[in-house]
Amino acid sequence: GNPAPLFKFTDLSLADSRVTRDGRHVQVQFRAERAMLKGFWPNAAERAERLEMGMNVEVVGELGVDSWQGQERPQLRVHDVRRAES
Repeated sequence: GNPAPLFKFTDLSLADSRVTRDGRHVQVQFRAERAMLKGFWPNAAERAERLEMGMNVEVVGELGVDSWQGQERPQLRVHDVRRAES
């Protein structure tokens, strides 16, 4: 099949960032005005070190669903994050 489409999100701020227990991946949350978007950034623990809470960022990723303990939530599978240009 075809690869999942990638989306670019702008005007986001980094609300939370946590490295997973295995030290490889990062769980992130982005704030966009009044909404929050959760994301999973695979194999990005070292790259995530350059991010600061509250910083404005641009994010590229694919939209998906996080299924955990019978609940489903929207989740962004992050491909890249960079500081937003002023």
